[in-house]
Order: sequence, then structure tokens, then C-alpha cells
Amino acid sequence: MEGRASSKPGSAFSADILRGLGDSELLLHKAFVMEMDWLAALESARMPEPRSVVVYSRKGCHLCEVVKESLAKLSRRGGFIWREIDVDSDPELRRQFNDEVPVVFIDGRKAFKYRMDEQEFLRKLTY
Repeated sequence: MEGRASSKPGSAFSADILRGLGDSELLLHKAFVMEMDWLAALESARMPEPRSVVVYSRKGCHLCEVVKESLAKLSRRGGFIWREIDVDSDPELRRQFNDEVPVVFIDGRKAFKYRMDEQEFLRKLTY
């Protein structure tokens, strides 16, 4: 691969280009790189992955309806996406959660059963 120049940052090719810049151009380049790094860090800090919330419920369950209404309201704030799974849709789920609905999981961890306090939910969501 002799004679081929790489355009990757930090490569000999880009170092040659930087050596050819004047002091003011080099300062501008460094400032641009620092700003891009800062913007990337800011963007990643601002856009965390939304948390995953699952509520196991069933039709005709009043407590399930209350929990789903709370989740719908709280989801408008952002920070999590939620979905509902009907425990009666699968024999294994029915066996596992039959007497516990509603059950709320945050990122795969059981967080609530029967009732869900909204403030406690938001607190658990920030972990």
C-alpha cells in the first residue's frame, strides 16, 4: 500500500495538511474540532435512550386502566416508551401474572404491581 495516502483524522495525510496551515488557520481548525466534540457530547447528553416500560394487564381490570392512564399522561413528558401486554394472550404470561396485574416493568425490572405512584415511577425512571 505504499504511496497511498489516508484521509482518516490523525493519519499522516491529515498531519501533512495541518502542517501546511498557518497559525491562524491551525487555530481555526482546532477550534472547529473542539466545537464539534462539544456539540457531539451535548447532543448525546441531551438525547439519552428512552427507557422501556411494559405494563402487563388484562381486559376488564380497573387497576390496569388506572396505571395505563398514568403512563399515557407521563409519557407526554418523554424519557420513556411504553407498551401493554395482555396476560391472557399467552398461557405462560397468564400463569406468571394471573393474580398480579397490573405489573409494570422498567427496562426489564419489575417496578410496580397492582398500583403505581406517579412520583415514584418518575423517581425510578431516573435510575
